[in-house]
Amino acid sequence: MASIGHDKNGHRRILFIGDNGSRKTIRLGKCTEKQAVAIKTKIEALMTAHITGQQDDEVSRWVAGLPDSLHARLAKTDLIAPRQHGRESINSFVQRYIANQLNRKPNTRHNYEQTRRWLVKCFGEDRPINEITASEAMRFNRFMVDNGLAANSSVRRKTGIAKQFFKAAIQQGVYRGNNPFEGMPCNVRADKSRQAFIEQATIDKVIDACPNAEWRLLVALARYGGLRINTEPPELRWSEIDWAKGTMRVRSPKTEHIEGHESRIIPIFPELRPYLEDAYKLANPGAEFVITKYRQKNANLRTTFEKIIHRAGVQPWPKLWHNLRASRQTELCREHPEHVVCYWMGNSRSVAREHYLQITDADVQRALKQPCHERKAEDGSAAQNPAQQPAESTGNGPQVPTGVSEKRLDLQAFADICSYVHKNQVRPAGVEPATFGSVDRRSIQLSYERMSMCFPAPLTN
Repeated sequence: MASIGHDKNGHRRILFIGDNGSRKTIRLGKCTEKQAVAIKTKIEALMTAHITGQQDDEVSRWVAGLPDSLHARLAKTDLIAPRQHGRESINSFVQRYIANQLNRKPNTRHNYEQTRRWLVKCFGEDRPINEITASEAMRFNRFMVDNGLAANSSVRRKTGIAKQFFKAAIQQGVYRGNNPFEGMPCNVRADKSRQAFIEQATIDKVIDACPNAEWRLLVALARYGGLRINTEPPELRWSEIDWAKGTMRVRSPKTEHIEGHESRIIPIFPELRPYLEDAYKLANPGAEFVITKYRQKNANLRTTFEKIIHRAGVQPWPKLWHNLRASRQTELCREHPEHVVCYWMGNSRSVAREHYLQITDADVQRALKQPCHERKAEDGSAAQNPAQQPAESTGNGPQVPTGVSEKRLDLQAFADICSYVHKNQVRPAGVEPATFGSVDRRSIQLSYERMSMCFPAPLTN
């Protein structure tokens, strides 16, 4: 349908026949043969779409991401409509933006595409991007809430992505004015109503209902290892498990773009070790990866996991995998410093406090059973003194315990006063007239007045 022409100077062009039988040429300039073939394939798809009236999403994204120069050359052949700068639709711009985000992860691009669809659903496919104002941005926010999206999570996330789209439009000169989404809340907040702490007894029932050792290990890695189940277990390698030290390296695709967060070393926790050892015994000789059957990114683990939970006779909880990881972090923070647990989990303290750490019934019961100052340390000694004594008075006498007599308290007060006088004693005599040093007569008088308050003179007839 189309062919590639070669010029003497290394430039290439695409040749094809238009609808009216005329010969069309699109000059590509200097490019590789591979690039020319890729463009030729897309042009043939456009020719087919021009005849059938149906264009697939991949070709639409490719067209949206074309630079203006090549887009204009294609528009001259009547295969596509010319761009109208200043009147470009929000759908067209966002498609072009997504097409150029080649270094983004698949999940990120998927979230971009979801936001684009919501923008189109709210504003329409042909709505010019320059017509979106701050009030329209607020309408978009309410539109998502009215259609059932969670206000603190999904709506905020999509609002943040829309803000990102308009920031790029401003930078490229497509949108003129301030960002209409500026100032709108876009930080995802945790939905506390969907948090659930999964007790070890509950998850042990679920593990027993798993169909094989690999499924048992997956559940254990989430609940007892705190791994992100969709991305981290498929990256586990037997070579990176140190049985002697009791540690293993966890690669983190989610945070690998952050320097120093490509992976982390975590302990092989005692609750996790039996399931890891079982999988090792069943692994094929020379196997590289710990997880072999469920390595595909599109593996629908949630549906199968829900069936396993029902088989175990347990009621499914919200956010099946996330709450296992959150339960483990909550559990570990009871025994270890927070910064250590956050390193093991691969998140920050702020994220942990907002989305992971939970207050459980066990925390309340533990607080009711025994006062904090009477709890025992691991070695059996008191965690701290039963009750902190009041600050000791100036003097060498012992602190007065609770329940002593009034006379004892008077004596302690007297010792305090004597100590005060003693500290400010008269300096050694010299050739100069004797003085009281840094203490004047008024201070001495006050000291004696305090003494008289402790030992009042006896009444006389």
